Amino acid sequence: MDEPPGKKATIKDLLGNRCRYCEDVVMDEASASITHSYWSGFPFICHKSCKDEGVKLEAFDCQTIDADCNDCKHYERGVLAPETVSQLKRTDGRIVEVVHKPNVFIGGCCLKFNRTTVASPNKWSGYECFEHRRL
Repeated sequence: MDEPPGKKATIKDLLGNRCRYCEDVVMDEASASITHSYWSGFPFICHKSCKDEGVKLEAFDCQTIDADCNDCKHYERGVLAPETVSQLKRTDGRIVEVVHKPNVFIGGCCLKFNRTTVASPNKWSGYECFEHRRL
């Protein structure tokens, strides 16, 4: 964005002026807050007064669409999958460690069907048997 010399870009210049949650105009920066979308993490502007409830509602809606065991009321949580560490050799000959931290729960149990299951936060699974844990 090209700005005249000496003019600093405002939040509204960067993110627009409509609240992500109520869609009303955010009048001034004192009442503005930054929020991020549930799946992709993109930044948006919102009213400070709308943020907490808006974030909760968006998470609930997205989790309902995902329909994954992680957010199901019948899921008994297992443990987070362990991280793995690999060693790689760089082009300059140095060895570096790379840590992979999977975002998957293993060893959980579906209490509805009495079977072991894996849950993946923020992943679409689309299970028809899904019932949100907050209902």
